[in-house]
Amino acid sequence: MKNQSLNSLILLIFPIALLVLTFYRADFSRLLSHKKAGSAREGSDFLTQSRMIRASVCTFIILHHLVQTVTSYGYVYKGPVTVFNYMGVLFTALFFFFSGYGLIVSYYSKQDYLKHFFSRRILTVLIPFWVANLTGIIIEIVIGGAGNIKLLAKELLGLSLINGNGWFVIEIVLLYLIFYLTFRFLKNKDLALILVCLSVIIIIAVSFSRGHDFENGDTRWFVGEWWYNSTIAFAFGMIYGRFKDSWNAIFDKYYGVVTTLAGIFFILTFSQSIYVNTVRGYYHELSHLGRQDALMTLISQSVAGLFFTLFILLLSRRIVIGNRGLKLISSMSFELFLIHGYFVNQVFGKKNYSDPVFFLVVFVCSGILAYMVSMADGYLIDKSKELVAQLEDRKRFGKMGIIVIFLAAFIVLATALFSGRAFLLAKSQYGKELVALREAKVGDEVRFGHFDTDKLLPGDERLTWIVIGREGDELRLLSKYGIAGSFYNQKHEGITWKESDLYDRLNSKEFTNIFSRYEKQIVTTDPVSKEAISLLTATEAKEIFSSDTERELIITPAALANGTNQNQKSKYNEWDMKGYRTSWWWLKGDGAPSVYAPIVTEDGEILENKKTVNKPSGAIRPVIWVRLPEEG
Repeated sequence: MKNQSLNSLILLIFPIALLVLTFYRADFSRLLSHKKAGSAREGSDFLTQSRMIRASVCTFIILHHLVQTVTSYGYVYKGPVTVFNYMGVLFTALFFFFSGYGLIVSYYSKQDYLKHFFSRRILTVLIPFWVANLTGIIIEIVIGGAGNIKLLAKELLGLSLINGNGWFVIEIVLLYLIFYLTFRFLKNKDLALILVCLSVIIIIAVSFSRGHDFENGDTRWFVGEWWYNSTIAFAFGMIYGRFKDSWNAIFDKYYGVVTTLAGIFFILTFSQSIYVNTVRGYYHELSHLGRQDALMTLISQSVAGLFFTLFILLLSRRIVIGNRGLKLISSMSFELFLIHGYFVNQVFGKKNYSDPVFFLVVFVCSGILAYMVSMADGYLIDKSKELVAQLEDRKRFGKMGIIVIFLAAFIVLATALFSGRAFLLAKSQYGKELVALREAKVGDEVRFGHFDTDKLLPGDERLTWIVIGREGDELRLLSKYGIAGSFYNQKHEGITWKESDLYDRLNSKEFTNIFSRYEKQIVTTDPVSKEAISLLTATEAKEIFSSDTERELIITPAALANGTNQNQKSKYNEWDMKGYRTSWWWLKGDGAPSVYAPIVTEDGEILENKKTVNKPSGAIRPVIWVRLPEEG
């Protein structure tokens, strides 16, 4: 216990050291001055000051990721430093703010700013991104050996994110392109500004709707809350930059009051965001309250990020930071942001170091490698700028060609996001599914097929199945969740299973279209019943599950929205903060006609003669067989 307390105290050295680095040789003389901040900072360039702030923020982002690692995202308390687990959204909000601010101010202050926009803005982030990806691939090969060439190519380009921090580059490039296209082709610049801000809202909404990919982790674009929980600050930066004179006049006139209020509101909203993130959060997607929890968390974090950005903005009007250390970091801050993740995760993340040593080696090694990479980036950026500037200056066709290329890339991205399951991603997903199915044992969970499990999300979502039987290359799969709801038969009459409406529904396109054209090739019929998609019998439900508790079923949000019954709580599972509830689900009857159909109750009990066939709200838990093809 003493060692843990000492360890927690030692960790405090790192945020203290970063604060010292930030404010060493800072000018505080105007903080208590009654002079206007603007006149007090005459001669200082806010864009230059923003680079110093971003350099400092970059170091705190490294600290944030380190704290996330040693605290298991806040679940293990490591003393006061644990609070940095929740501060990443604040730091990235500042990055987004200064990106939006820099764009709009440069546009209005620099003549022909859009003329060489591709080389000035796009290349300066894409080249470090690609070089960082190459660096990560080299590290990956050194640690784990050479991988699949196709995957390495995707990782190099960023189509698959070997670098978790690379999400920021993808999103900021998209925002830059939207800015360029709107301000390039719209004469009304305030309308262009409105459209860019609306685009930010759309990006947030789309990313929010895509939830998480629990199978592939951080590798997919616009999946996960880090893609959108601080993005609103980009719009704030643009709005502030557009009307900065009016904003600054208010800030200067009421500086003390506005700064104090901004600080108070930041503390209140940040505290609230920690509470909401802990109690609700983004990861309750299988609960009917999941989207509500995620939305509340998004709102609380976005508001906290905006107040934090405003507070730092106000402080920067009276406190001027800058020293040799910050200038050095600012020259390689983007590389440092991209590179450090490799040391946090791949290189040192799985080593048995003490926390302080882990923090130290990550900071030192990240700084050294980032400096080396930044020199390579500088050379490549300069050469690329020269080449692109020549191409842009030749003919109008050259400019339009670049625009067409990026518009085509955007269309491909949109296609991949919203219809890629059926067209672009179906084959690759099928290949991954085959690998998982070949290795699966009875009791394992596998992903196979797609179905609409959440009405708030566009398209269909991946389905999870439990392997309940295996005979050589043939596997029997049972849906983990109740994916829909229905009556067994619409009319109250004695009916056999194969004469029922539910049998017909399971064999309709609604369910057969669960599978892509590749997946359909291996879906086979039950060797006994000869049914492609079916249900368990009462006997099978008894044999497969050893207890009532194991038979309890959770349904998807879409099933709940469609009227599927859901119990408030079961005998065994009280309602927890995830909002889980259990539902009763249909089993298939034997060959004799009956007005009753077998079910599994909310508590997992099997009842064979209690539920009439025309009850409309029973959950559907399908069963399928797949036959694996020969390898090769």
